[in-house]
Amino acid sequence: MVTEYINIGIQFLIHYATNNLIPFMVITFLLAVVVRGFIYLTIRAEASFADEFEKRVHKHLSDPNYEPDAPNSFHMLLKRLLDRTLNEHYNLKRQHRRRRFDQISSLMDRIFLFPDGARRLISDTLSHTKYLRKEGRAPKFLDISRFAFESNPVFNRILGLLPMGLFHEFLNILPGLFVIGGIFGTFLGVMQALPMLSQINPTDPDQTKMIMDGFLLKMAFSMGTSVVGII
Repeated sequence: MVTEYINIGIQFLIHYATNNLIPFMVITFLLAVVVRGFIYLTIRAEASFADEFEKRVHKHLSDPNYEPDAPNSFHMLLKRLLDRTLNEHYNLKRQHRRRRFDQISSLMDRIFLFPDGARRLISDTLSHTKYLRKEGRAPKFLDISRFAFESNPVFNRILGLLPMGLFHEFLNILPGLFVIGGIFGTFLGVMQALPMLSQINPTDPDQTKMIMDGFLLKMAFSMGTSVVGII
């Protein structure tokens, strides 16, 4: 009984998977490229906001007049610089759109929820810095930054929905899965083509040639799955 079910499953794979494996691999590859692009855009937006904040910190340290009436409190100064970065990097760009690319960039920001992610970064960072004191141990800024970035619900998700870490790990192993899928498709194609040889009639050369042509065609197609998987 078990053997019968196994044979039925194998026949199902041979019949459907052999013909549909290449289209499935191509569609999966295209989707993977799109998802990888989304991940790249999200990480680039995260890095861009951090770079813009870093520029304003350096300007403040090099030019005391850059932030007039700067508060003595480190927490309040950090809040002012972060809010200024958010306003100039997202809000002013959306309002003025001086460059032609700003329209596209503002649209992408809204689609990917980047301003919301930046606000969450600011909120999580300030929730820790308000407890910092000048006296005592040196602040662990690296831990604060790591927490703010790793707990961010926008920058850790694609379009605010799909978990980025899970998809990133899956995309990393996808090339190996493609190679395995290509080899698997080759074996399925061979299994589909071999039964054709049993139909050969040695007394009928024309039929034999037709069967051999069909056999070689299926073998070539089955080899193509490996080629597609490797590519």
